[in-house]
Amino acid sequence: MTIDYRSIGKRVRANRTRQELTQAELAEKTGMSDVYISYIENARKRPSLDSLVKIAIVLDVSCDDLLFDVARENSCVS
Repeated sequence: MTIDYRSIGKRVRANRTRQELTQAELAEKTGMSDVYISYIENARKRPSLDSLVKIAIVLDVSCDDLLFDVARENSCVS
């Protein structure tokens, strides 16, 4: 199984901008640094499950929304 961190980052960015949050605001609400959020969005760092859960909670989306292509690839989502 290959995890597409670039797609995850794009979905984090899309959901963040939809919520009209800056990287700094998302970072503050998740307890992460804005640099780390930038790294996630640009696929320069691989976020932990804990980080993805925190981001999903703040963005009011499910983890599936952030991992959708991974879940679909593994038949977790119909």
